[in-house]
Amino acid sequence: MSSPGRREVRLFSVLLCSLVVTAAALAAAPVRAQTLSSTTIPHKGDDAPQWLFAGDKVVSLAASKKSGQVIGHFTAYSLADLKPLWEVDQAVADTDVEEGNDVRPDPEHNAWYIGSGPFSHLDLTTGKVDWSAPCEQTGAVQGDQMRFLPGGRLLVMGSEKCKVKSQYDALKEPVFTMLDANTGKVLWRYATKGYEYEMALGYWARVAQYQGKYVP
Repeated sequence: MSSPGRREVRLFSVLLCSLVVTAAALAAAPVRAQTLSSTTIPHKGDDAPQWLFAGDKVVSLAASKKSGQVIGHFTAYSLADLKPLWEVDQAVADTDVEEGNDVRPDPEHNAWYIGSGPFSHLDLTTGKVDWSAPCEQTGAVQGDQMRFLPGGRLLVMGSEKCKVKSQYDALKEPVFTMLDANTGKVLWRYATKGYEYEMALGYWARVAQYQGKYVP
């Protein structure tokens, strides 16, 4: 007759063997990872697009050149299901401008300011271009120099010429333009003059000079 202690040992041994067999079976079973879905999104343009996020949507921005202008191809998709919401093509710069297809947010109106000239206001809800100021009015706009002012006014700094190679070149003949932020109407325009120093070693010579280590 088995004692209670031996019965407990046998029961424990059976349970232990069951656990070992179950663990071995689980280890031998193939592991199935969750299947990830993918969606191919076509785009226009000559180069790979930028992907810009705005609230519940993502906007693809690609560019191509046509008739002396850079054309921005904007396509908005819902982040929930990647279904297209709207699409619009808009001129954003002269082909000679190195940086012209950047965007600046207008969060108050769920919109973007786009381009360096034409300088435009894009409604992100509808994909409609509310207004567009030609480069002849604003010059090549420097987006990082924009200032929002009370009374729905927008002060932008551009260049007197539309065909500029870089922001540095744009500073040689700067022009300040006050716009009505709601309509794009030019309220006033002021052209001035920029000055530059010509030194044998260029930029780094000027840096050394301002650090007290002038290099002739």
